[in-house]
Amino acid sequence: MIELLGVSKRYDTGPGRRLIAAEDVSFTIERGEFVGLTGATGAGKTTLLNIMGAIDRPDAGTVRRDGVEVTALRGASADRYRRTVGFVFQHGVLLSALTALDNVTAPVLPFRTGWNKRDRAADLLAAVGMAGREGALPAQLSQLTGGESDLLAAVGMAGREGALPAQLSQLTGGESPAGILRRVGQLG
Repeated sequence: MIELLGVSKRYDTGPGRRLIAAEDVSFTIERGEFVGLTGATGAGKTTLLNIMGAIDRPDAGTVRRDGVEVTALRGASADRYRRTVGFVFQHGVLLSALTALDNVTAPVLPFRTGWNKRDRAADLLAAVGMAGREGALPAQLSQLTGGESDLLAAVGMAGREGALPAQLSQLTGGESPAGILRRVGQLG
């Protein structure tokens, strides 16, 4: 579960000018729940995601995840927390020289795991309907569609144990990000 309690964030935009990105925001997201943040450009959606991911700090308020006060984390503790948060934006960034399988494996390479990373990556690709595409290169547009590239970025993020998906947007034309993450989550 992640909770935001009275979170506010302002940015100085010039002499005597302040932009209010978030003002006294409070909500709770239960584990396994899928939530979408919507709003106009500049409404503070990315600011809230950055605060939940410990990339930015609120001016006021508290963020808690599973009982841990995220806003109090510093140094190595904050770094460890950030490893459990994944961001996938509308146009997921892939390493163009790597295959689909390698791009899904890449986010977990620096970490010790109790499972075979390449086998898990292959299972994740199969779970989202990309079995047989393991060798496809995103650098060659004819090999991967834009939607498949975005999906690969999401699968790589979601494949980390305990990862908190922070932002998914327009991954595929047919399936919701929640549906994709549910299928990935069923792999354990």
